[in-house]
Amino acid sequence: MNKKNYLSIGLLLIVFIVAGILLYQQSIEQNAEEPKNYIGALMAMEVINGEGISEEDFASHPTLVVIWATWCYSCVSGLLYLKETYEEFQQRVNLVAVNITQSERSFSNVISLLEVTDLPFLVLADREGKTPQYFPSRFIPAYFLINTDGELVRSLEGPMNLETLDNWLDNM
Repeated sequence: MNKKNYLSIGLLLIVFIVAGILLYQQSIEQNAEEPKNYIGALMAMEVINGEGISEEDFASHPTLVVIWATWCYSCVSGLLYLKETYEEFQQRVNLVAVNITQSERSFSNVISLLEVTDLPFLVLADREGKTPQYFPSRFIPAYFLINTDGELVRSLEGPMNLETLDNWLDNM
């Protein structure tokens, strides 16, 4: 092979590499995830317990979302802890408990638990199983803090305590 052939092959390789890089960048930009509408996701769920929540409520305070199920002892303990401490933080944050209803044996278990516990905050049912799209976690209970702009700013898998919640809210 002569020098001209090597030069031609080299130029072709460079063109293919550059074209590949450009196509890759374009596909990343096209597949870039749109911002998730956490507020819309919550407002689309069924209200089980409570008055409901409006978009104005989300704009006035951050929102703590708790993902839970009746069969999860830690989840139920966490909800009872939040009930006991609710007065201490209710003026600073909206509290929304989302039951992952598709994981329940029966929806009546959810209703029975709510009747016994008399939770003072909003409880929603995710009957369509969309919670993982918006609030992904490997374990429950899982806690997610949404700021007043509707952005997810913090998350925690496992038990929540008032000190952690205070710290989250103080650092917003």
